[in-house]
Amino acid sequence: MAGVAEGSLGARIRRARLVPYQAVLGEREAGGGLVAVRLRDGRRPGVLPAEELLRRIGERADRRGPGLWDAA
Repeated sequence: MAGVAEGSLGARIRRARLVPYQAVLGEREAGGGLVAVRLRDGRRPGVLPAEELLRRIGERADRRGPGLWDAA
């Protein structure tokens, strides 16, 4: 019942915008080991392999830079 107490799906998505990255996993993504990425600033860089997403986020954290995502 914890899900009900947290609110609707839309409300949970709106609250999650406070985090730097959202990983969206649908049927297509899950079947192929992929993750659709959404950034706090509204950008949607696209779909990546899960390992690539984790590598990129780790590199950004190691640099401690203010940006969310590099273009390349």
